[in-house]
Amino acid sequence: SLLTRLTAPLCDVVTGRQDSQEVLLQLERSGLFVHSLDSDCRWFKYHSLFSTILAESFSRKSEAQAREVHARAARWHLEQQQYEEAVHHALACRDFALAADTLNVWASQLTVSAHLMTVERWSDRVPLEHIVNRPDLAIKIAYSLMFLRRHQKLRPLLDHLRRYSVSGEVSDATNPALVLAMAEVFEDDMPRAFANVDRLQLHDRDNAGFPAFELGA
Repeated sequence: SLLTRLTAPLCDVVTGRQDSQEVLLQLERSGLFVHSLDSDCRWFKYHSLFSTILAESFSRKSEAQAREVHARAARWHLEQQQYEEAVHHALACRDFALAADTLNVWASQLTVSAHLMTVERWSDRVPLEHIVNRPDLAIKIAYSLMFLRRHQKLRPLLDHLRRYSVSGEVSDATNPALVLAMAEVFEDDMPRAFANVDRLQLHDRDNAGFPAFELGA
Protein backbone atom coordinates (compact mmCIF):
# COMPACT_ATOMS: atom_id res chain seq x y z
CA SER A 1 0.00 0.00 0.00
CA LEU A 2 3.02 2.33 0.32
CA LEU A 3 3.85 1.87 -3.36
CA THR A 4 2.47 4.23 -5.99
CA ARG A 5 2.01 1.26 -8.33
CA LEU A 6 2.66 -2.44 -8.00
CA THR A 7 4.63 -4.95 -10.03
CA ALA A 8 5.77 -8.40 -8.97
CA PRO A 9 9.56 -7.79 -8.90
CA LEU A 10 9.09 -4.64 -6.81
CA CYS A 11 6.64 -6.34 -4.46
CA ASP A 12 9.07 -9.24 -4.03
CA VAL A 13 11.83 -6.78 -3.09
CA VAL A 14 9.81 -4.88 -0.48
CA THR A 15 8.09 -7.91 1.07
CA GLY A 16 10.72 -10.63 0.76
CA ARG A 17 8.15 -12.90 -0.97
CA GLN A 18 8.64 -14.92 -4.15
CA ASP A 19 5.01 -15.19 -5.27
CA SER A 20 3.93 -11.57 -5.72
CA GLN A 21 2.63 -12.03 -9.27
CA GLU A 22 0.23 -14.75 -8.12
CA VAL A 23 -0.90 -12.62 -5.17
CA LEU A 24 -1.51 -9.59 -7.38
CA LEU A 25 -3.55 -11.60 -9.87
CA GLN A 26 -5.58 -13.14 -7.05
CA LEU A 27 -6.27 -9.73 -5.53
CA GLU A 28 -7.47 -8.35 -8.86
CA ARG A 29 -9.67 -11.37 -9.64
CA SER A 30 -11.21 -11.20 -6.19
CA GLY A 31 -12.14 -7.53 -6.61
CA LEU A 32 -10.00 -6.44 -3.66
CA PHE A 33 -9.41 -2.84 -4.79
CA VAL A 34 -6.52 -3.77 -7.11
CA HIS A 35 -6.70 -3.32 -10.88
CA SER A 36 -4.26 -3.98 -13.71
CA LEU A 37 -2.72 -1.04 -15.55
CA ASP A 38 -1.73 -2.95 -18.70
CA SER A 39 -2.93 -5.83 -20.83
CA ASP A 40 0.03 -8.00 -19.77
CA CYS A 41 -0.91 -7.72 -16.09
CA ARG A 42 2.59 -6.57 -15.19
CA TRP A 43 1.64 -3.35 -13.39
CA PHE A 44 -1.19 -2.91 -10.91
CA LYS A 45 -2.58 -0.15 -8.74
CA TYR A 46 -4.62 0.00 -5.55
CA HIS A 47 -7.79 2.05 -5.43
CA SER A 48 -6.38 5.33 -4.11
CA LEU A 49 -8.64 5.71 -1.07
CA PHE A 50 -8.12 2.08 -0.01
CA SER A 51 -4.37 2.46 -0.48
CA THR A 52 -4.33 5.61 1.66
CA ILE A 53 -6.18 3.91 4.50
CA LEU A 54 -3.88 0.89 4.44
CA ALA A 55 -0.71 3.00 4.20
CA GLU A 56 -1.72 5.19 7.13
CA SER A 57 -2.59 2.15 9.24
CA PHE A 58 0.71 0.43 8.43
CA SER A 59 2.79 3.55 9.09
CA ARG A 60 1.12 4.04 12.49
CA LYS A 61 1.87 0.43 13.47
CA SER A 62 5.53 0.54 12.48
CA GLU A 63 7.16 3.71 11.23
CA ALA A 64 10.52 1.91 10.98
CA GLN A 65 9.09 -0.81 8.75
CA ALA A 66 7.36 1.74 6.57
CA ARG A 67 10.66 3.57 6.07
CA GLU A 68 12.35 0.31 5.13
CA VAL A 69 9.68 -0.36 2.52
CA HIS A 70 10.21 3.10 1.05
CA ALA A 71 14.00 2.63 1.12
CA ARG A 72 13.80 -0.68 -0.75
CA ALA A 73 11.34 0.77 -3.25
CA ALA A 74 13.56 3.81 -3.85
CA ARG A 75 16.58 1.66 -4.63
CA TRP A 76 14.57 -0.64 -6.92
CA HIS A 77 13.03 2.23 -8.88
CA LEU A 78 16.44 3.88 -9.25
CA GLU A 79 17.87 0.67 -10.69
CA GLN A 80 15.00 0.68 -13.21
CA GLN A 81 15.68 4.36 -14.02
CA GLN A 82 12.18 5.25 -12.83
CA TYR A 83 13.35 8.47 -11.27
CA GLU A 84 10.11 10.08 -10.14
CA GLU A 85 9.12 7.11 -8.01
CA ALA A 86 12.69 6.75 -6.77
CA VAL A 87 12.71 10.36 -5.54
CA HIS A 88 9.24 9.95 -4.02
CA HIS A 89 10.26 6.92 -1.96
CA ALA A 90 13.66 8.37 -1.01
CA LEU A 91 11.92 11.43 0.41
CA ALA A 92 9.36 9.24 2.19
CA CYS A 93 12.14 7.41 4.07
CA ARG A 94 14.00 10.70 4.61
CA ASP A 95 17.03 9.59 2.63
CA PHE A 96 17.61 13.10 1.33
CA ALA A 97 21.04 12.26 -0.06
CA LEU A 98 19.56 9.55 -2.29
CA ALA A 99 16.70 11.86 -3.28
CA ALA A 100 19.13 14.62 -4.27
CA ASP A 101 21.45 12.25 -6.16
CA THR A 102 18.49 10.80 -8.06
CA LEU A 103 17.04 14.22 -8.82
CA ASN A 104 20.44 15.29 -10.10
CA VAL A 105 20.37 12.55 -12.75
CA TRP A 106 16.69 13.09 -13.55
CA ALA A 107 16.94 16.88 -13.72
CA SER A 108 19.42 16.61 -16.60
CA GLN A 109 16.63 15.04 -18.67
CA LEU A 110 13.83 17.22 -17.33
CA THR A 111 15.58 20.53 -17.92
CA VAL A 112 16.57 19.66 -21.47
CA SER A 113 13.01 18.54 -22.28
CA ALA A 114 11.52 21.70 -20.68
CA HIS A 115 9.73 19.92 -17.81
CA LEU A 116 10.71 22.83 -15.58
CA MET A 117 7.76 22.72 -13.21
CA THR A 118 8.55 19.09 -12.44
CA VAL A 119 12.08 20.13 -11.46
CA GLU A 120 10.66 22.90 -9.29
CA ARG A 121 8.06 20.67 -7.62
CA TRP A 122 10.53 17.98 -6.56
CA SER A 123 13.38 20.34 -5.68
CA ASP A 124 11.03 22.15 -3.28
CA ARG A 125 10.86 18.93 -1.26
CA VAL A 126 14.64 18.39 -1.00
CA PRO A 127 16.36 20.35 1.81
CA LEU A 128 18.45 23.20 0.47
CA GLU A 129 21.69 21.94 2.05
CA HIS A 130 21.47 18.75 -0.02
CA ILE A 131 21.03 20.81 -3.19
CA VAL A 132 23.84 23.31 -2.65
CA ASN A 133 26.23 20.48 -1.72
CA ARG A 134 25.74 19.30 -5.31
CA PRO A 135 26.60 22.31 -7.47
CA ASP A 136 25.63 20.52 -10.68
CA LEU A 137 22.15 19.89 -9.26
CA ALA A 138 21.93 23.50 -8.07
CA ILE A 139 22.76 24.66 -11.60
CA LYS A 140 20.01 22.55 -13.18
CA ILE A 141 17.43 23.74 -10.66
CA ALA A 142 18.59 27.33 -11.14
CA TYR A 143 17.90 27.15 -14.88
CA SER A 144 14.40 25.84 -14.22
CA LEU A 145 13.62 28.54 -11.66
CA MET A 146 15.09 31.21 -13.91
CA PHE A 147 12.93 30.38 -16.92
CA LEU A 148 9.90 30.02 -14.64
CA ARG A 149 10.65 33.50 -13.21
CA ARG A 150 10.79 32.18 -9.64
CA HIS A 151 13.15 34.94 -8.53
CA GLN A 152 12.68 34.49 -4.79
CA LYS A 153 13.52 30.79 -4.92
CA LEU A 154 16.38 31.39 -7.34
CA ARG A 155 18.30 33.94 -5.30
CA PRO A 156 19.69 31.55 -2.60
CA LEU A 157 20.94 29.15 -5.27
CA LEU A 158 22.70 31.92 -7.18
CA ASP A 159 24.35 33.15 -3.97
CA HIS A 160 25.78 29.67 -3.36
CA LEU A 161 26.84 29.26 -6.99
CA ARG A 162 28.67 32.58 -6.91
CA ARG A 163 30.68 31.35 -3.92
CA TYR A 164 31.54 28.14 -5.74
CA SER A 165 32.52 30.11 -8.82
CA VAL A 166 34.93 32.31 -6.86
CA SER A 167 36.41 29.53 -4.71
CA GLY A 168 36.88 27.05 -7.53
CA GLU A 169 35.17 24.29 -5.55
CA VAL A 170 33.35 22.90 -8.55
CA SER A 171 35.33 20.06 -10.09
CA ASP A 172 33.02 17.42 -11.54
CA ALA A 173 30.12 19.85 -11.95
CA THR A 174 29.19 22.12 -14.81
CA ASN A 175 30.95 25.46 -14.42
CA PRO A 176 28.47 27.83 -12.71
CA ALA A 177 29.70 30.81 -14.75
CA LEU A 178 27.24 29.99 -17.55
CA VAL A 179 24.13 29.90 -15.40
CA LEU A 180 25.31 33.02 -13.57
CA ALA A 181 25.76 34.78 -16.91
CA MET A 182 22.24 33.77 -17.89
CA ALA A 183 20.91 35.11 -14.58
CA GLU A 184 22.64 38.42 -15.24
CA VAL A 185 21.03 38.58 -18.70
CA PHE A 186 17.65 38.14 -17.01
CA GLU A 187 18.58 40.96 -14.64
CA ASP A 188 19.70 43.21 -17.55
CA ASP A 189 23.28 43.30 -16.25
CA MET A 190 24.92 42.69 -19.62
CA PRO A 191 28.50 43.73 -18.68
CA ARG A 192 28.64 41.13 -15.89
CA ALA A 193 27.00 38.54 -18.16
CA PHE A 194 29.64 39.01 -20.85
CA ALA A 195 32.42 39.06 -18.26
CA ASN A 196 31.28 35.63 -17.04
CA VAL A 197 31.03 34.18 -20.53
CA ASP A 198 34.34 35.61 -21.72
CA ARG A 199 36.32 33.61 -19.15
CA LEU A 200 34.90 30.26 -20.31
CA GLN A 201 36.42 27.88 -22.84
CA LEU A 202 33.12 27.17 -24.56
CA HIS A 203 34.64 25.45 -27.60
CA ASP A 204 36.07 22.71 -25.37
CA ARG A 205 32.69 21.74 -23.95
CA ASP A 206 30.74 18.57 -24.71
CA ASN A 207 27.79 19.48 -26.90
CA ALA A 208 25.45 16.67 -25.87
CA GLY A 209 22.69 16.45 -23.27
CA PHE A 210 22.59 19.08 -20.55
CA PRO A 211 25.80 20.89 -21.69
CA ALA A 212 24.20 21.34 -25.10
CA PHE A 213 21.15 22.86 -23.42
CA GLU A 214 23.39 25.32 -21.56
CA LEU A 215 25.18 26.40 -24.73
CA GLY A 216 21.88 26.73 -26.56
CA ALA A 217 20.48 28.91 -23.76
